[in-house]
Amino acid sequence: MRTMIIREVEELSRKTGVRISLLLPFAGIARSKWHEWKNRAGKETMHNASVPQKGWLLPGERDAIKTFCGANLDQFRGYRYLAWLMVDRNIAYASPATVYNIMKKNGLINRWNKSGEPAREGLPPAGKAQRAVAYRFLVHQDWRKVLLLLRTKAKELYPDARPRIIHDNGAQYVCDDFHKLLAQLEIEDSRTRPFHPQSNGKIERFHRTLRTEHVRRTPYVSASYAEMKIAEWICWYNSERLNGAVSYLTPDEVFEGKMGEGLQKGS
Repeated sequence: MRTMIIREVEELSRKTGVRISLLLPFAGIARSKWHEWKNRAGKETMHNASVPQKGWLLPGERDAIKTFCGANLDQFRGYRYLAWLMVDRNIAYASPATVYNIMKKNGLINRWNKSGEPAREGLPPAGKAQRAVAYRFLVHQDWRKVLLLLRTKAKELYPDARPRIIHDNGAQYVCDDFHKLLAQLEIEDSRTRPFHPQSNGKIERFHRTLRTEHVRRTPYVSASYAEMKIAEWICWYNSERLNGAVSYLTPDEVFEGKMGEGLQKGS
C-alpha cells in the first residue's frame, strides 16, 4: 500500500507539474510521513505492534488457568506453586509470571486473608524440604517410645543409614538409658542450644507447615482420628506437595535423587 501511494503521488506530480510538497496535503500525508516512506522504500514492512509469538497462550489456555487457580486458591498456594502444579497435571504450560498476571487480572491475587502464624525474628530459611521418613502420633512421649520409633521404623526402613537425632534437650532425650540405646543403634546424638530454635530450623519449619496447612484447619474428634488424619497429610506432603525450596519438586522426588532430572522448575 505504501509503495502504491508513493507511485501515484509521483505520477500525478509528473503529469501536472505540481510539486509533491504541494500535493501531499491534498493526499492527507504529512511531509514527515512522506520522507519516512521514501527512506523505507524497498525495505520489509516492520509492524509497530507486538508480533504474536509461539509461546503466547491461547484464550482457552488462559481460561483453563483462571479456572484452575480459582478452584485451588488458598492462603498457602501462591502463583508459583499453582504454575508448577498445572504443569504436573498437564493443564497448562505457563511461566509463574504469566500465571500471576492472569490471576491479578481476574482478581485472584490477595483475595484471601494472610495466615495468622506470626513470623519469628532471627529464624533463618530452612533450606531443602524435609521428607518425613518415620513418624508416630504420641499423646505422651517418653524415651522408650522415641527409641521404639527409631528402631522399628527408621532403622528397619534404612538399615545402612547413619542418622543423627537432633533434639531440644527434653527429659526423654537426655537420660542415660536413651544415650546407651542410641549408641547401640549407631545414631549420633545432637542437642540444640537452649532457647535457640535456629539450631533445628528444618523441623521447626516442617512443624509450622503442618500446623498452618493441616492442624489448624482440621477438627480432631479423637486422638485416633488425629493420628489417622496427620498420617494422611504427611503422606500427601511427601509424595504430592510441591515445595518451593527444592525447585517445586516433592520431598519424595528429592529423596530419590531426582533434583537434576527433567524440567528444572526453579529456573
